[in-house]
Amino acid sequence: MNFLITGSAGFIGFHISKSLCEKYKNSKVFGIDNLNNFYSTKLKIKRIKELKKYNNFFFEKIDLTKKSKIDNFFKKNRIKIVIHLAAQAGVRDSLKIPDSYYKSNFIGFLNIISASDKNKVRKFIFASSSSVYGDQKKFPITEDSKLKPKNPYAKTKLYSEKIVTKTFKLFKKKFIIFRFFTVYGPFGRPDM
Repeated sequence: MNFLITGSAGFIGFHISKSLCEKYKNSKVFGIDNLNNFYSTKLKIKRIKELKKYNNFFFEKIDLTKKSKIDNFFKKNRIKIVIHLAAQAGVRDSLKIPDSYYKSNFIGFLNIISASDKNKVRKFIFASSSSVYGDQKKFPITEDSKLKPKNPYAKTKLYSEKIVTKTFKLFKKKFIIFRFFTVYGPFGRPDM
């Protein structure tokens, strides 16, 4: 079974890729990332070097907005499970440069959804964000709390959630959406 982890050079992507390589030794784990400079590219490259120590990990630098590259990648590697983590992160920067977030988090996302559909992916796992909740008055926040995205980052995540839900329910395919809150740990982002 072939896995694809988008954003494999990121903190969560690195740890998930590593875990899959160790657990599914007879499967191929493909990682893609654009290695942007939102934070240290040196750290991202170190993570990829660590992952390349596994014989079943394969990495390719790809920008998700390049539709033909994404389509060719899926076709060539017969991907069956997608864990879509890649995104331009950061709420504050999304207010300064919203076009970058739209391009990366929405156009790139649509290319992954389209390729997943065309290539009959069995399961799709999507990383959304707790920012879709916006400001809440009632705590603890639950999955069915009202969604109030307040910035471009949160809006790209919420629109993407809706597309995942509609697309995969329509075609009766398995999907999971995670709304991550702040994550941290070993080999994490230096600003966290």
